[in-house]
Amino acid sequence: MNHFKENSKNAVRSLREQGYEVEITHTRPMIGFTGWVDGTPDSTLSRKEFTEIVKSGDFDLVEPAGIPIPAEELRYGHFVSATGGFTRIQLLKDGEVKKTVKYNFGSKENFSKSKGVFKALAKSGMLPKEE
Repeated sequence: MNHFKENSKNAVRSLREQGYEVEITHTRPMIGFTGWVDGTPDSTLSRKEFTEIVKSGDFDLVEPAGIPIPAEELRYGHFVSATGGFTRIQLLKDGEVKKTVKYNFGSKENFSKSKGVFKALAKSGMLPKEE
């Protein structure tokens, strides 16, 4: 059993029960793909950012063996690194950000969404207390 998955779900549920809106963003390094955001190259993207950049056509791509890949065939999973990245959690009440917490994965640390959520909340002291 993945204790990170179970514990992170319980922690997020507890925060929502306390009236927080929980916004979670997972961002991972891309290999062979660079998106342009406001004229700046960015190769550490969330799935949402990747999708928006592909739709806009504003990206550079290192194509394997020089074979062009049509934009409609590009998938996030083709480019993400298995290691590195970060998870950012914003806690909001009444539409206002009350706290932002983040967990950075090491460059050789395997990425896991649930581990990122758990570690970010633990680092910030936001994990619910056991009764």
